[in-house]
Amino acid sequence: MPNRPNITSIRAYAIIIESGRMLLCRLSEDSLDPGLWTLPGGGGEFGESPEETCHREVQEETGLQVKLEPRPWVISKLWENPDSRINSVRFFYLAKVVGGDLRAEINGSTDVAEWVPLSELPNLWLADTVQFALSVTEVAAAELNPTSC
Repeated sequence: MPNRPNITSIRAYAIIIESGRMLLCRLSEDSLDPGLWTLPGGGGEFGESPEETCHREVQEETGLQVKLEPRPWVISKLWENPDSRINSVRFFYLAKVVGGDLRAEINGSTDVAEWVPLSELPNLWLADTVQFALSVTEVAAAELNPTSC
């Protein structure tokens, strides 16, 4: 087997939950997984910080501007394919909408941006980014609102 290049990919996502709804984007027909619902976000451009990536990606995919919480969750995942090995380092920011108008991305990797009720999430095909977001927001909510014994 020939040597495969090792690639590091920096990605950043916004976790935005308001009024019992989560902002999600659906991957378009041009993506590897058309119809998959994911968080707004994606890959960084050269020289871009994770925060800059998150702001740009949310704007591109949803039309919205966001304010990011300062401390992201960071996870790393190794992907292997026939051509390369990819270490995907992903930053997840809690975020709040501060401007813009919700719209779908034009000619991009997503084709829908939508506020989805949390109760409807089990009925959708969800990316692992959404599953991760749901797990950490439950932990964050429990830390912010501990139940008394």
